[in-house]
Amino acid sequence: MDFVDVIRMLLNLTAPPFTFYLLLVPPYLLFKFFLGFLYSIFSEDVAGKVVIITGASSGIGEVVGSMFFSSWVNFSLHEVHFMDHLVNNAGITMAATFEEVQNVDVLRPIMDVNLWGSLYTTHFALPYPKASGGKVVVLSSSASWLPTPRTSLHNADSTAMRLFFETLQIELGNEVGITVVTPGFIESEMTQGKFLHKDGSLVIDLALRDVQISLFHVAKVAAYAKAIVNRVLGGTKYLTEPAWFKTTYYWKAFCPELLEWCYRVFYHTRPRKPPSEAPSKRIIDMIGLKDYFYPGALLYPDDKTD
Repeated sequence: MDFVDVIRMLLNLTAPPFTFYLLLVPPYLLFKFFLGFLYSIFSEDVAGKVVIITGASSGIGEVVGSMFFSSWVNFSLHEVHFMDHLVNNAGITMAATFEEVQNVDVLRPIMDVNLWGSLYTTHFALPYPKASGGKVVVLSSSASWLPTPRTSLHNADSTAMRLFFETLQIELGNEVGITVVTPGFIESEMTQGKFLHKDGSLVIDLALRDVQISLFHVAKVAAYAKAIVNRVLGGTKYLTEPAWFKTTYYWKAFCPELLEWCYRVFYHTRPRKPPSEAPSKRIIDMIGLKDYFYPGALLYPDDKTD
């Protein structure tokens, strides 16, 4: 068998599925666009509905709450005895390599708040949206597919949350609408530099924040919250905001080695050098694009570590 025959065999094997894929993707994307258009038109009216939002005292949860209600009201199930929708929003993150953490127990709050907090709340509240035909929303993270250094446990809990609620979608069927939200970088306390330190303390570290975000554009929380409310009330099952951040999933799926190489090059430092020496921070400091990539709330964050 000569080289020409080998090429012919390879084309016979690869051309049909590749062509089928190219023909299939445009209609699928058009279908998704059409669904998104319908979601924006035929959305649910939440007037008179009871919506429970965890982590709503500040940040994303507070703005999402203001989108649901014209005036903020604190509810508890003991007061209203029912609910229609649940939004699992509470969460914290870390900023330390796993090797730097001397006592792994100090990282327990990440799993307790992010994963177990959402699971316990959902388990307790599930009968209510099930009875009313309501919805359960979980704010996971794009960290569920992006192996960003210094946030290993946050990446793990985001993955666990996403897969758990995707499974719950299948188990519940059409009884309860489940929406899995996987945000990118959004204006919040996390992107303001609020991290769980390697010693377990909650700190605000703007230099380390710049290392982690670097040249990624940070979306404003108001636009993000509006997208969540509109799409959730429209019945969508998956939502990534900002929308362009979906492309990172395909980079992870099709070019994992390249993605790993980028993280190593831009996020690693030399031995005994602080994280602030990472190329990811030096680039944004050198170019001076922080004022254009970061909203004002990130440049001048509130000093809240409670």
